[in-house]
Amino acid sequence: MAEKAFKERLKEIDVSEYDAATYERFSSAVRRQVQSLRIILDSLQAKGKERQWLKNQALGELDDTEIIDGLTGEKAVYKRRGELDPEDSQDIGW
Repeated sequence: MAEKAFKERLKEIDVSEYDAATYERFSSAVRRQVQSLRIILDSLQAKGKERQWLKNQALGELDDTEIIDGLTGEKAVYKRRGELDPEDSQDIGW
């Protein structure tokens, strides 16, 4: 029954049994690497959505690295947690 459904599906997508076997052979050869790449990309996407410290803010917690600037009169010496804008985020190296 599964064999019949498989052959019908191949017919629907206009693929021969030889092409399906060839695809499966190549796919199985790289399956582990594809899975690893998916995990890496998912973690990068999740990391991109993490809240991060936004520096040089007018409100928030005092940023210890900006104490000297605060003494000289700078107003944006605070940091707060938030999501970075895509244009402000770090380049991931691609």
